[in-house]
Amino acid sequence: MLTTILLAVLAVVAVGAAGFALVPSALGNTRADKRLKAYQGDIRTTRRELDVNRTRDARRKTVQQALKAQTDELN
Repeated sequence: MLTTILLAVLAVVAVGAAGFALVPSALGNTRADKRLKAYQGDIRTTRRELDVNRTRDARRKTVQQALKAQTDELN
């Protein structure tokens, strides 16, 4: 009888712990949300910087090709 009650309590605690672990948003975890938003902001900034670098590199290559073509035409 006592083991049955202990097993039932253990099962309830296990289900509660699993729910607590799998559904953290039920607790209103604002710190985690802030961290996630801060991280996503960093991703956007990084993407923007990478796009600027790619555009700059593409322009540089285009200008180099144009100058090389003009130099080849002169020679």
